[in-house]
Amino acid sequence: MAQFGEESERDFSGISEDHNERKLSQKMLLNAGTYFRFFQEYCGNNFVRIDKNNMEDIYCIAETMAVSGIKTINLNGKTVSLEDLLTQIKLWLWKVFQQFPPANEKRKSRVNERPYQDFVSFLKENNIISRSAVVTTNYDLILENYTWKGDVQSCYPFSASEVCATSIGEETSSAYINVEESASDLIIYKLHGSVNYFDKEHGSGLKIFNGVTPAMKSVGESRWREDAPSVFFLDAVYEIKQRYPDYVPAIVAPTYAKIQASSWLQTIWSGAVTCLSNAKVIIFIGYGLPQTDGFVKAMFQTAFLGKGDVNPNIYVLNCDKTGKAQERYLELFPRNVYFNDGTFAEEWPNLGNQILEDINKLRDISEV
Repeated sequence: MAQFGEESERDFSGISEDHNERKLSQKMLLNAGTYFRFFQEYCGNNFVRIDKNNMEDIYCIAETMAVSGIKTINLNGKTVSLEDLLTQIKLWLWKVFQQFPPANEKRKSRVNERPYQDFVSFLKENNIISRSAVVTTNYDLILENYTWKGDVQSCYPFSASEVCATSIGEETSSAYINVEESASDLIIYKLHGSVNYFDKEHGSGLKIFNGVTPAMKSVGESRWREDAPSVFFLDAVYEIKQRYPDYVPAIVAPTYAKIQASSWLQTIWSGAVTCLSNAKVIIFIGYGLPQTDGFVKAMFQTAFLGKGDVNPNIYVLNCDKTGKAQERYLELFPRNVYFNDGTFAEEWPNLGNQILEDINKLRDISEV
């Protein structure tokens, strides 16, 4: 999220354009984007150094202010409650991340599809879907989108009593992901929430919007030429807020305070720790293990407590050329770390082959 300051500005310019005036969500999202920009400027007027383009830092600052008991601040001459500010920030983050990968092929930020397609094919062709899981700090639906398109069934780690699969618009009966855990599916643990998660302010009653809208059908005033997850439609947030006005995007700042407040978030973190503690092969893609993300580091330390004899192979794909990310990984994991400083697209073919060798060795051992 640290690199999305420019994307935020592009989105604000885009939602302001005349062709979006007919969108039902335009006014709501413009308001949210305006709040976010004002708070960026508020953070810039400070003795300490703050990167205003680091959306994660900006969000964490607002969350920390609220947790610290600060009730209101002055934004652009107007008194704003911290509760309202956080709601607006979540709505704006929803806008920034809800179309990653963007549906519009003209977008400069469109995701390179090939490595994701290759990754999904790798899971499917080698029959390792049920033996694999993904733990991610991302809010977007990149993985859910490509597993669905690649005919690989994925799921979230919830029980029926914890969440509710919810529909909007003119959806089909199909879903791009199961909301309830299944042993045969690829389980996705989203540590910081997701753009298709909505809950009430105090973390109760999680709703997951996992439906698909058919080609040329509408969500509000938005429509596409192909089947797509309904959350990809710009007016999805308007439809959701109309039906469930007390619900907000369940996008969680990476701070210590939030896990205890949400039972569904506890389920995610608990499941992720268990998953990691049993892993034989771990792959980090694009994650630099930043020093500021102490909670994720603690998650790995917790997962391997009392397991000094385990030896998972750890592969890291990270574009950091300075060597600092590699140093942080070697500080955390004492052995079996294989570091690649290329991109996912560059390194995945060779890395996939190496991982397959590891998996085959594990299969051979289990058959002895």
